[in-house]
Amino acid sequence: MRVASVQFETGDRSKAANWVRAEGLVDGITGADLVLLPEIWNAGYFSFDHYAAEAEPLDGETVVRLRALTRRQRCHLFGGRFV
Repeated sequence: MRVASVQFETGDRSKAANWVRAEGLVDGITGADLVLLPEIWNAGYFSFDHYAAEAEPLDGETVVRLRALTRRQRCHLFGGRFV
């Protein structure tokens, strides 16, 4: 099994900007069976004040987009923890 771990700084970027970064990094991986995303990558780890506004249901944008990314990359994808 080949595992790829994706790590990037989320800072105070928007959720949309974090998505662009995450998708670009995952799309750049070839041959991985499992891809791991970092903790709270979509909203930003230290963006505590935004968590309530950024929260999603389990069938929300993040899960839908992760599912599409997984299909495109043909791998298993651990989405990390997200808000």
